[in-house]
Amino acid sequence: VILTARAKEGIRYVKEYMRINRIPCEHFLHLKGDKTLTKPLVIYRLPSIDVMIEDEVKGLYEQKKDGTKVLIKAIPILLTRPWNKNVEVPKGVIRLPNWKAILQFLLTATPAEAA
Repeated sequence: VILTARAKEGIRYVKEYMRINRIPCEHFLHLKGDKTLTKPLVIYRLPSIDVMIEDEVKGLYEQKKDGTKVLIKAIPILLTRPWNKNVEVPKGVIRLPNWKAILQFLLTATPAEAA
């Protein structure tokens, strides 16, 4: 599953990148509107997410009914981008510098390293 809140105009570039790089995808979900509200609702209704790759730390948290926020159950990966390079990485989050490093991690990490 690929889930993005990217501007509608950028979706074709994402799909083209995936096609060129032979990235399989059964479901491609595009969030519209207020992504701070919509994203958690969509994510947690999906049957299973093994890995969550985000470029914003707040996207790696789920808000509970009582208002508390907890780290998602999936393996949380923070993709380093200019806007988050100075953000402190919470315990349990794996920061990786680029997509190549993410792929390498996913191909080689043991369950203990991913936890």
